[in-house]
Amino acid sequence: MIAEADLIVIVVDGSNPQPMKQLNTVRSVLAETGITAIEQLVVFNKRDLIPFDIEIELANQVEGAMFVSAKTGAGIEELEEKISSLLPKPEVEFRGLIPYHRGDLISRIHLSGELLESEYQEDGTLVHALVEHGLAADLEKARV
Repeated sequence: MIAEADLIVIVVDGSNPQPMKQLNTVRSVLAETGITAIEQLVVFNKRDLIPFDIEIELANQVEGAMFVSAKTGAGIEELEEKISSLLPKPEVEFRGLIPYHRGDLISRIHLSGELLESEYQEDGTLVHALVEHGLAADLEKARV
């Protein structure tokens, strides 16, 4: 559900004659559903088709807006870095042996944590990772 998101990325067709109308429509829907407290990042796509003066105008109207081109790849790396900087970082360090039958926990580390090191041993996977608190508790329960 969007209400549980850490970040909302709103992608707008920057080549549309009325990109601000598109953006305002999305923001209205979010407001109507009560989703206003989640941080939003506005991304104007099709940068390769946006006239420079329009890009400047949009940048002045939308603080922190980013401009990318999915077609050429322009701005994509910067967008990935920005999204990464806005998402919460796992903060609990975990070191332990996870049994092989709990591969679901290893998958969760890959999805929401940061696997720093792993080593396969006879009884399971020896893991060194940074994870969020809920996952850390689940890992402790499963530890060999």
